[in-house]
Amino acid sequence: MKQFTHAVVLALLSTSLLITFDQYFQRHSLQQTNLNTILGFLKSAATPDIAPTTEGSVQTAEPPASPFDASKRNFRQSVKSRVHAAGHVQGVTETIALYPMFPGAVSEVFVKRGQEVSQGTPLLEIEAARYQAAVELAEAEFQVALAAEQELIHGARDSEIEAARQQMMAAQATQQNSQVRWKRAELLWKQRAISEQDYDDVREQMLAAQANLIAAQEKLETISAPPRDFELHMATAKVKAANAKLETAKIDLDDCTITAPSDGTVLGIDVHPGDWISPNQALAPIYYCDLTDALVLAEVAEHDALKVEPGQSVTVTCDADSLWDCPGKVIEVAPRMKPKRIVGGWAGERYESFTRRVWIKLQTRRKLPIGLPVEVMIDVVGN
Repeated sequence: MKQFTHAVVLALLSTSLLITFDQYFQRHSLQQTNLNTILGFLKSAATPDIAPTTEGSVQTAEPPASPFDASKRNFRQSVKSRVHAAGHVQGVTETIALYPMFPGAVSEVFVKRGQEVSQGTPLLEIEAARYQAAVELAEAEFQVALAAEQELIHGARDSEIEAARQQMMAAQATQQNSQVRWKRAELLWKQRAISEQDYDDVREQMLAAQANLIAAQEKLETISAPPRDFELHMATAKVKAANAKLETAKIDLDDCTITAPSDGTVLGIDVHPGDWISPNQALAPIYYCDLTDALVLAEVAEHDALKVEPGQSVTVTCDADSLWDCPGKVIEVAPRMKPKRIVGGWAGERYESFTRRVWIKLQTRRKLPIGLPVEVMIDVVGN
């Protein structure tokens, strides 16, 4: 009787497991062959053969050879044949926030939300009057520095050299005349024919004439001589500095216009002419994304992180359309794990786990909105 009771209990437990496994298999879509094998084993276990013994007691017949032993490896693989993860739709690139390089007032907006643009297309522009003036000023300074360098390299013109020579000759004649007058004044002063004041005036004129002659000679030598090395280096450095200032001013002027970094779609633009925008503001004035292909970014739990690899097949579904599913392929697996913080129900209760990012290329022509939450099932067996 005791053995009969054990058999009944075993039958009840097997029936309960049968129902549980049936629900699990239906939920996770396991292979039908493994499902039939295991269900058949459980059904045989749920209805054991009971035969009477020679002493009138009841004993359980020897159970048949278990097919579960032969297929337990397939069962274990079937349970783990798919990896489930949550994700969202994105474009070829993640959503790009575009900010201005410097603060300013918006002067014009060129595009609308949802508009498809090509690389380099102007999206918006901030007021550029002061930056245009800076370019013009830098251009003028560059031309001045360049002219000074060229003058130093080529030297003075022939007419300038001739004018300097004539000035030197005039200064030389004046100096000679003043020298003669000074000698005469000195002789008269010694004879007490002129006053000491008159003598001093003539002497000062002579000294001034000598100084003017020296200056005229040095000027002629300077404009006639070739440039010295340090002078040429200094002039070249001034030209380079002026050119760098001009290029910087041009870059600032170009940065007044925010352009599309690649072919794509404007996801959001929430500014109007006259609005003040800044690189440090919380919300970007423009959100942009390349929607050439539809991708899914999924977060795989750490206990499944080593099972996924590029090339695996994927099935993608979403709550937005319960009748829609889409095949896809894993095209990239992140080389590092990403921490994910989970907050518990108790105050201060926190858990930390890790996920691995997986990028999936969808095989669909359907236009999907960026950020759409999806569920992915990754086939990890046989890859």
